Amino acid sequence: MNFRKHTLLSFIFLMINPFLCLCYNLKNIINNKLQVFTFSFSLALIFSYLPIMFDTSSNFFVYFYNTQKDIFDIYTYLPIIFKGDRFNYIFFIFLTIFITIYSWTKICINNFSGNEKKSITVLLCVLFCSFHYRDLMDLNRNICAYALVFIYIFYLKERFKYSRVLLPIFVVLTFYIHLSVMVLWFFYFISKAVKFKTKLSYLILIASAVLGVLLPTLMGLMQSLLSMLPGPIGSRIFFYIYGSEFGVQTFSTGQALQKVLNFVVILSSGFYLIKINKDKLDKFTRERNSFCFMVICLTLIVLMYMTLFERLNLATNFIYGYLILRFYDSKYLLSKLIVFMIVFRSFVINFIVYLPLIAYQNAGVFNDSTDILGFALKTTYDNTIYLLDFDNGYSDDYLIQHLEWGR
Repeated sequence: MNFRKHTLLSFIFLMINPFLCLCYNLKNIINNKLQVFTFSFSLALIFSYLPIMFDTSSNFFVYFYNTQKDIFDIYTYLPIIFKGDRFNYIFFIFLTIFITIYSWTKICINNFSGNEKKSITVLLCVLFCSFHYRDLMDLNRNICAYALVFIYIFYLKERFKYSRVLLPIFVVLTFYIHLSVMVLWFFYFISKAVKFKTKLSYLILIASAVLGVLLPTLMGLMQSLLSMLPGPIGSRIFFYIYGSEFGVQTFSTGQALQKVLNFVVILSSGFYLIKINKDKLDKFTRERNSFCFMVICLTLIVLMYMTLFERLNLATNFIYGYLILRFYDSKYLLSKLIVFMIVFRSFVINFIVYLPLIAYQNAGVFNDSTDILGFALKTTYDNTIYLLDFDNGYSDDYLIQHLEWGR
């Protein structure tokens, strides 16, 4: 069966039921004939019938009561503009999840196809285990902005001749989704001028890891100076570093384990990036590697800061779709270790950390969990068109009655 027939069948299955379409596309991944659009659409729709989490719940009340924010973002204001026009809040969550999954899948497939020593098992591990439930259902604004940054760097710039025309559009768009992308774009723009030699790279990577442990003590000495930063951006930076909810915190056992696993995967990826950067690579690849190295080092530096690390860790997850799938080589033990740790980390985070939260009324996000299982099962038997009417699931009326977090 040729690729066009696979595509046609994929769209037919999508019109019938998203779960059926997802199963068909999972089979096609093995045959290297994945239809990215229908795969992403069906998976995003399935996620839209799962319970949302903390930040998404808080943002719902901003949308519902049209509360003014200090910094403009498209994520919040687009639902407000279309409020009351048959568009529920969850529809826009569906769109952000779709953009994220589509971008991530494109990055993975593009880099996987460029590896002569590719392994379908490695593709499945990286594609499905790099991101976790909370990344999509809680941090969806942040991850959507990052997805657009990385699809430009790891896919569009390589595949499209006139990608430079798109660059200012992507910069402005992502900036108005989440301000933290300014760090990624800054690293991208200076990556052409930054060149790391092997010995210096090892030194910088190790120093970043050590500094990550010591940074809270050093920042405590600078608190009065940072409090003088002007405007909403300055207050946001101060809040993330020193705020009781976003700065350095004591962690539960599950959170501490999650932090350690993330640290191991990120540090190992940094070492692997240095290792493969020794080979003869073209200028474009070296620039991307420099960009990745800077993101990894900064992520290690903010290791002890809850929100800053959480956000930058999302960025490093996108890097795995490039680093592992483009440069995976079974002769390197480190590449195997990183893949194993990504899978193990996913198991721990999804089943030990997040599953109990969802089982116990989603940790206070919902005031009861009566309908959670019923909504989730809808995607296994209801028609796609029916499911796209979110009045049949987490509608605005349902959320305003049952959400508690951020009310």
